[in-house]
Amino acid sequence: MNSFWRRASGLLVLVAVLPRSARAQARRDGEHVPVILTLSGGVSLGSYEAGVNWGLVEVFKQTQRDSLRTAWNLPRYRLSAATGASAGNINAFLAAIEWCRTARPTPPDSSLFWKIWVRTGFDQLFPLARYSQQDTTRALFSRRYFHRVLFDTIAAAMRALPASAPSGACAIPIGVTITRVAPDTIPISSGIHALTQRYAATV
Repeated sequence: MNSFWRRASGLLVLVAVLPRSARAQARRDGEHVPVILTLSGGVSLGSYEAGVNWGLVEVFKQTQRDSLRTAWNLPRYRLSAATGASAGNINAFLAAIEWCRTARPTPPDSSLFWKIWVRTGFDQLFPLARYSQQDTTRALFSRRYFHRVLFDTIAAAMRALPASAPSGACAIPIGVTITRVAPDTIPISSGIHALTQRYAATV
């Protein structure tokens, strides 16, 4: 067993416990089973979560191969959407790119998850003089390192995306949880308005 499958074997077990009815029906019909990733936040938790996300996306991609599906009695899984909160927003976005990037196995240290998170720590997240770009919002963490260093890596990966993904056309909806800096108001009834920092928007 090569190194990729040693790392991914535990995740195959997790995938195998997804709803049996959907898996059985998909195997009979030869269809894909859609999967939606919902990823939590938590700053440094995102770096640990990224490793699991890499493994799941790799397993989903490799179920396009007949040999793996036969060995594990799995259908074809397709990443249909990804959403998150805080660090999970970042991982949802990276998961969509990784799904679309290539159908071939991607070693963990060649994935965007690795390239983004292993290079990011508290020194990079806190506002520091060596990243001189001005922040446009008031927040505990700074975006300077992302703008000055990491965005080039992400942009290069997006420019290199093929025209199609393992499941065909590559269009992955991404849901992002955000909080308004300045609360908005929602009219409740005549003369009554509630302040809220939560809202939904389409971009």
